[in-house]
Amino acid sequence: MNNTRTAVVEAYGAVAPLLSSAELRAKWETESSLQAFSVKGLAGHLVRQGEGVVTYLGDPESFGDPVPAGA
Repeated sequence: MNNTRTAVVEAYGAVAPLLSSAELRAKWETESSLQAFSVKGLAGHLVRQGEGVVTYLGDPESFGDPVPAGA
């Protein structure tokens, strides 16, 4: 895994302790800093999106050739 991939995977791994913290659980049902998202909803969004990125970075060949940005 190259340095960029390693950094992204490690950064995502650092989120787990934050999501399981007592401080976050205490605010689970409150409004987050992102309008229309509770803390729980924003945390769920972060996890779902991050899992996809980590999966892709772990095995990019399984997704085929990249598509050019202008395509």
